[in-house]
Amino acid sequence: MKRKLFGLFFVIIAIFSCTFGLTACKEDPALRFTLSEDGTYYICEYGNVSKAEAEMVIPSDYNGKPVEEIGHFHFENLESVIIPDSVKVIGEQAFSGCSNLKSVSIGSGVTTIGKFAFGGCDSLESITIPDNVTTIEEYAFDQCHNFKNVTLGKGVKTIKGHTFYHCENLKNIVLPDTVEVIGDDAFTGSGLENITIGGGVTTIGKYAFRDCKLKTVELPSSVSTIDDRAFCNCGSLETVVLDGKEKITFGDTVFYGCTSFKRIYAKSTLEEWRAAENSSPVSIAWYSETTPPDDAYYWHYVDDIITNWN
Repeated sequence: MKRKLFGLFFVIIAIFSCTFGLTACKEDPALRFTLSEDGTYYICEYGNVSKAEAEMVIPSDYNGKPVEEIGHFHFENLESVIIPDSVKVIGEQAFSGCSNLKSVSIGSGVTTIGKFAFGGCDSLESITIPDNVTTIEEYAFDQCHNFKNVTLGKGVKTIKGHTFYHCENLKNIVLPDTVEVIGDDAFTGSGLENITIGGGVTTIGKYAFRDCKLKTVELPSSVSTIDDRAFCNCGSLETVVLDGKEKITFGDTVFYGCTSFKRIYAKSTLEEWRAAENSSPVSIAWYSETTPPDDAYYWHYVDDIITNWN
């Protein structure tokens, strides 16, 4: 209910500013434009798109000046949209609730995707985020229930909170090395079965993978913090592989509700693990290339497969 009221508030503001004019709002058959103080235009309002207009190409300029931002849209029949290179910002709630939207092409000029920008786009199955995008705000793809394929560009540094919240059909994703933080609830309720985490990630936030379907997760040596209940209720999760040669801080009950969880496999030896002053909240196995000297858990690779010594 709050989400709907919040969206309605933005629509009312947009209509007010276009009608009574803090800045001049020009009309296109389906689009409305506001002239900003810097002399560029942004799309400021929504319109009812007919089925004949379901495929939209946003113009790169209007009245001879560039279109650099997309504000709040609400096009019920919109099925595809091409965003030109002139656009720098896909604004807050830009395409939120466009339940028929199936295809999005993002131009090379976009640097920011705002909060709830594609929230509730139930028909959207895939999207490619170009390298120039550096900021994806919270809830950007919230409840895109049919999301299956996401290609993240190399400009993104943070997967913010709830970015892919309840994207139930998103089963695989690759995080580039540029990503440093996986935010709180970033993938909560998604269908993730496999994830490749790039070598730049330092922090995994609270509940980041809550209720996901992950079975095995390999964490790069860059990870230094795994926050509270990061893998909460991942019922299929069995193993986590991590470096363990550097200090790693675990939050509270990181693996709470992981009913199938077996152990952490550290790529470090027992001596390296202790030298880093590490401790584990769950059972752990250390790496050993030779037959271990005692009955503790040790492992090694056999044909690139993790194999327990004992």
